[in-house]
Amino acid sequence: MHRFNKAIPPLTKVVELAPKRWTKITALSLLGKCYQGIGELERAIAVYREVLAGNYTPSTLGALIRLYKKSGRIGEGKRYLDALLSKGKLSASRLFTIGNMYELLNDYKKAEEVYRKVLEENPAHPGARKKLAYLLSRRGDLATALSLLEEGSRMSPNDGTYFLEMGLIYARMGRLSEEISAFRRAVELSPKLPQAYFYLGKALLDANGDPNEVIALAKKGLSLTPSPYFKPFGHYLLSDAYLRLGRRRESDAEYRIAKSLEEKLSRQPHP
Repeated sequence: MHRFNKAIPPLTKVVELAPKRWTKITALSLLGKCYQGIGELERAIAVYREVLAGNYTPSTLGALIRLYKKSGRIGEGKRYLDALLSKGKLSASRLFTIGNMYELLNDYKKAEEVYRKVLEENPAHPGARKKLAYLLSRRGDLATALSLLEEGSRMSPNDGTYFLEMGLIYARMGRLSEEISAFRRAVELSPKLPQAYFYLGKALLDANGDPNEVIALAKKGLSLTPSPYFKPFGHYLLSDAYLRLGRRRESDAEYRIAKSLEEKLSRQPHP
């Protein structure tokens, strides 16, 4: 906190005296981070709004909306986004960022509306298509979500994440054979995606598949350095597969690792 306090006076001076617009905007961005760092959220919000008035960037918009959420000013954050949308025709990339921000503020209906606008501008936009499919599936419209993903997979046939998302929807539909096929395709197309191996392994266990194949898949996924949120999944998968082989000691060891990782994760602050 001391370093933030120390940086504020010289940055304020730069903002006041900077002869060039970009110098002032850069100083303002740093000043906003300093105010945020010392907990002066109101000042940080004002500074980020000033930055965005002169130079829009997705990262600055994200910082501003997160501050609105953190300070409990959800309605004000939504009104700011509404004002951005009212400024006329926006690019697909800017609309996508705004959709993400509505989602961050838990306004899923508005986020869905914005993602649809993105696809009107650019039907091949993968982020908007996947986000919209997720929101549709979240409210139970699995058929439309699946249709969106299938269309996306035809537009981008080498993108394995479409098949990953399709597999998750097939799982909710209870269509196990299609779920397995989708996850296998995800592994083939995106071999560096850890969760694809985990989801395929889980589907194979559900289908009473070979536990040895599941073990190989789980170990492969874990070797790809999964995120902290997926790592316990890999160890639980190993535990279940070992148990089906009657290897109780190994199963218990993997279960303990998974529980330990989950407990560690639960102690971490949420972003």
